[in-house]
Amino acid sequence: MDWPDTVGVVGGGVVGLATAYSVAARARAARSTPATSVTVYERDEPGAGSTTRAGCGLRTFYTTRTNVRLAQAGLRFWRRTEQTLGVDVNFRENGYCFLTDDGDTVAELDRQVRRQRAYGGPAFACTPEAVDRVPGLHAEHYRRAVVAPAAGVADPELMVEALLAGCEREGVTVRTETPVTDLDRVDDGVRVGTPEGTETVDRLVNAAGGWAPRVAAMLGDDLPVEPRRRRIAVLDADAPAGLPLTVDLDSGVYFLPGPDGRLLAGGHFSATPTVDPDAALTRERDPDYERDLLDRARRCAAVFDGTTVAESWTGMYAMTDSRVPIVERVDGVVHAAGFSGHGIMQAPGAGQVAADLVAGRRPSLASAAELARDRPTVAPDIQF
Repeated sequence: MDWPDTVGVVGGGVVGLATAYSVAARARAARSTPATSVTVYERDEPGAGSTTRAGCGLRTFYTTRTNVRLAQAGLRFWRRTEQTLGVDVNFRENGYCFLTDDGDTVAELDRQVRRQRAYGGPAFACTPEAVDRVPGLHAEHYRRAVVAPAAGVADPELMVEALLAGCEREGVTVRTETPVTDLDRVDDGVRVGTPEGTETVDRLVNAAGGWAPRVAAMLGDDLPVEPRRRRIAVLDADAPAGLPLTVDLDSGVYFLPGPDGRLLAGGHFSATPTVDPDAALTRERDPDYERDLLDRARRCAAVFDGTTVAESWTGMYAMTDSRVPIVERVDGVVHAAGFSGHGIMQAPGAGQVAADLVAGRRPSLASAAELARDRPTVAPDIQF
């Protein structure tokens, strides 16, 4: 591998920080002095975009091999941060539970359970009546449940803290309130413009989430990623102990325990257009959405009876058509974007892939062809 002397990372969310940490740690292990210098350019504060607005479920149950492998690497990483980085991210292995009453979805879930086992991810199908970890589940509304026990939830703010600890240990410079305003490819790398001036890095990683297409456009590149708004709510009730992240695949509603033990719920119930990422994030309430959310959630489980929404906010998904991210190198730039709501789950694995590409190496964790924008078309992966 050919580790460059300098690497810039645009975006200080979970993907950018995980990539910066992976590049710095692996370059240090592979190189004699001097180590690779890694700088993160963050327009706000670390994790201030989509990362800390996430519900923060961690699953490995996907329909595509690439998503499974990235998520498996992520789950291994997040389980061990207290030992490796000295930060407990409040990981709780509560599992996931998927529910459906649709015949075609039943058949597809049964196929995916077999595929998950082949990929090394435990999962099993059962009747909804057999699911005893979702108190008050209205099993009469469903024909099939799939449980993925090797999954869980965590605290996104603590995840950012863990990655910052890793970056600090590896000598990464994280520059906050430093938006990238201009990019140019030059003979010796990429020239980065910020309000503080310009500097040149040997390699650049675009990990800007919903802003990634704008970053790519500065380089004359068209990145097929669309920012879409998503909303999540905090209920005025505590989540039952051990509650799995539960998804009604028919109605689109999901719910889970939040970091503080309160019940969170969300879902995507109608078509949403591409949004301006600068206007996507808000804490303004949406009463119509909240009523719809509660109606769907109460049909799913009695735990929602008598509950109301205490607060809600929007986050942002950076979407690809397949719901598989793009992690590819174009000249001296590595794009790591389009995680389609799976960024926290997949960031550590994607960071490994991006680090391989920074060093000019073929990725070992996942197929480079399956992470390229011109990959063969596949059906969209599970996303909610």
